[in-house]
Amino acid sequence: MINMPPLTYRRRIGAIDYINKSLDRQNMLKRIEETITHAVTSINHLLKVNRKELIYQIGKRVKKVENSMIYYIENSPTQHKVTLITETGSAEFRSNISKISDENDFLVKVSQSCVVNPNNIDSIDFSKKTITFPNGDEVIFARSFRSEEHTSELQSPLIIS
Repeated sequence: MINMPPLTYRRRIGAIDYINKSLDRQNMLKRIEETITHAVTSINHLLKVNRKELIYQIGKRVKKVENSMIYYIENSPTQHKVTLITETGSAEFRSNISKISDENDFLVKVSQSCVVNPNNIDSIDFSKKTITFPNGDEVIFARSFRSEEHTSELQSPLIIS
């Protein structure tokens, strides 16, 4: 017979419920269903806790965008607005780059007019001072951004020219 507790600890698994096998079939199925529902709810809660989002408002509607979807945010040609570029499209809303940079630690400010998501950068070209994204868009970064302290913030799998 295998000693299960050491195996359980080694594989980092744990019991989520104890279901008595002497229960009648109906009660056992009900208990299994409750246990699975509880496990899924717990997993979803953990995923939401670790998820970062950008929250913005257009009119009276509040919108949320998961950080993994965001490419960059730049000043809009319309005064007092910014343009959000994601993998599924774009949106324009009332805000400013400084406020967005301060409120969202997953974004990196690369100039006075642009913040980027370092996880969605395809490449950085230091000779042209451009950052390229998966959709082909390029943004220009400030000369001050070239310093080592700033480029270390963008450490992710990317091509640096």
